[in-house]
Parts: sequence; structure tokens; C-alpha cells
Amino acid sequence: SDSNEQNDNEQKTIQIFSSRKVDGIILSPVGSDSTHLVNTNKNIPIVLIDRNYKDLKIPFVGSNNEQGTKDATDYFIMNGHKRIAFIQGIIESSVNKDRLAGYLTSLKKNGISVDQSIIVGDNFGEENGYIETKLLLSSNKNITAIFASSNLIALGAIKAIKEEKLKIPDDISIISF
Repeated sequence: SDSNEQNDNEQKTIQIFSSRKVDGIILSPVGSDSTHLVNTNKNIPIVLIDRNYKDLKIPFVGSNNEQGTKDATDYFIMNGHKRIAFIQGIIESSVNKDRLAGYLTSLKKNGISVDQSIIVGDNFGEENGYIETKLLLSSNKNITAIFASSNLIALGAIKAIKEEKLKIPDDISIISF
């Protein structure tokens, strides 16, 4: 099932799965509210993937989002980029917080000032990547690289970059998590 990043949809889907007496749920949760998982977890085993709630004692499998983003941002900087936009996902999600922390750590480590105006976006969708890239490219922020917090964000960003007749990586570079 796909909740389309909607907490209400996620809760309804979990209720449906529970009523069908599934043996377990593998879940990439959305939003910042985890209360619906506490009661479900007592009846059905749940494993969280990709996104985690630090206050829950539910098994989790995921990436090291902070280190991965730090490494990607360091790579940009090693290749001469100093104006690196960060297109984020759902702001309150653990994944986004960790990825943003990695980005900020890399900038600080490399002596690059943080420009809040090039930290943009609010969801992990393709439309977010497209709109935010269009806005960044039209705002004369002189960005030379984009870190996209998801593959869908990257797809939207690439579409916007192509529409502006820019070439990747000649005119602008992009990395997706």
C-alpha cells in the first residue's frame, strides 16, 4: 500500500491490514506522529524501514542518512561547488532531519556559510523537486549543485533543469539520496 505521504492514509491502511490479520507489516512511516504504531505493534509485528521514530522500540532497518548526505555534500565541495542547494522532504521526518544535519555538517566542516534561502522544499515528491528547482534557477541564487533528498525529488529537479536548457553536470550537478 502507498499512503502518498499522508499520515491519515497510513493509519487507515494499518487498520485495514490489522483487520485482515496479516502476519506482519514492513512500514516506511510518514509524518511525525507515531501513536498509531504503538497499539498496532502489540498485535502485529512491525519493522520500520527508511524512516524511524527514536522514541519507539520497534525494529528499524535503514541507511545512515546523516553520513550519506555529508559524504555527498563533501563530494560536491571536493569538485569545486560552494553554492549547493538542498531540496528537502517532509521537514519533521527523521530522514529529513538526519539528511539536513549531514548537509549542514559538511558545509560547516568546509568553511561554507549556510544560506537558508537555498534550503527549500517540504515533501519527498517529484512536484516538490520540480517547483523548487524552477524557483531556485529563476532566483539568481547562483547555485551550481543540488542535493535532492529523494529520488522523486531528483526526477522533478532533472525535469526542471532540462526545461531550462541546462546540462547535467556541465551547468549544474545533482545528487540524490
